[in-house]
Amino acid sequence: MKKKSMHPGQILKTTFIDPEKISKKVLAQQLNISAQKLSKIIKGQQSITYDLSLKLADIFSTPPEFWVSLQLQYDESEKNRGTDSPFYQLMTIMGDA
Repeated sequence: MKKKSMHPGQILKTTFIDPEKISKKVLAQQLNISAQKLSKIIKGQQSITYDLSLKLADIFSTPPEFWVSLQLQYDESEKNRGTDSPFYQLMTIMGDA
């Protein structure tokens, strides 16, 4: 089974927010989004949009493509999740997948 990609929100938290001890409230203000939306991103419940990737890139001195690439990798991983399992393959053969 393929390794599941980490949601970019989790990477944001573990690589940028936690080590730098950044306040989520302050970061949400800098990103011009609600604290609730930032929380959903961190929990992997909401995607990082291109517009948000530009803001994150500016704040953390990363290329916007870094965030876009993470989101695309995660989306691709989710799209293919479970498709290599024997159960999924059986369901495909039966026409129920």
